[in-house]
Amino acid sequence: MIDTRHESVTEGIRAATGGGVDYVVETTGSDRLYRLAVVLLNPEGAAAYLVGENGPNSLPGGRRALSIVQGDAVPQAFIPKLIDFYGRGLFPFDRLEKFYEFGQINRAIADARCGRTIKPVLRVSEA
Repeated sequence: MIDTRHESVTEGIRAATGGGVDYVVETTGSDRLYRLAVVLLNPEGAAAYLVGENGPNSLPGGRRALSIVQGDAVPQAFIPKLIDFYGRGLFPFDRLEKFYEFGQINRAIADARCGRTIKPVLRVSEA
């Protein structure tokens, strides 16, 4: 576990891995985390950016940056497979999201930022 009160994320990951990582999946779209992924990536490594970035295909040291848009999946084949996985308990996607009433918008943002929830979903009630 990396306790960012006592060490930087970069130092913690480098200590845990012996230097850097071979693969990164960046899901936040944060410029800071985009740069962190590049810094921590070993030579010949690959970084996949799921949100927002449309960076270069190659980075120094033979490293690669991949921009992923909707996973390049064929929905007609992929969605039934996900439903099957969910039905067999292999893909509990419902645990990825947490619902908030619109009045809890600040709480939803705070929970997402600190990792308490992966996908906050706001409910807007009819007046």
